[in-house]
Amino acid sequence: MHFPLAGRPYASELAIAAECAYEQDRFWQFHKAIFALEPTERSREAVLGIAERVDVGDTESFSMCIDRPRESFARIGEGRRIGEAEGVIGTPVLWINGMVESARGFNEIVSAAGEHGVDLR
Repeated sequence: MHFPLAGRPYASELAIAAECAYEQDRFWQFHKAIFALEPTERSREAVLGIAERVDVGDTESFSMCIDRPRESFARIGEGRRIGEAEGVIGTPVLWINGMVESARGFNEIVSAAGEHGVDLR
């Protein structure tokens, strides 16, 4: 789910771009690429470059899509609503067997999952 944080430069725009990649079946490829960006690299040009690298297909439609208002992306609003209802204040957050877990690194995620009987290895 999306939960773009206020105060994070370009967070909402990246959530929108990820949804636009989703519309062209490239969400996970795009998601991985945007999380590899340095904060200073987050811009429209960087987003369009990622779209080309992950082969979103129709780059013209993608470009028009990222210009749509955030309100037109129901999954972003729904992620925000659910996160706020669950008390989310930051990311990343995992729901494991109905429990909310905040974790910062891979090992912490694996450990938190293990505490709930989920083996991620």
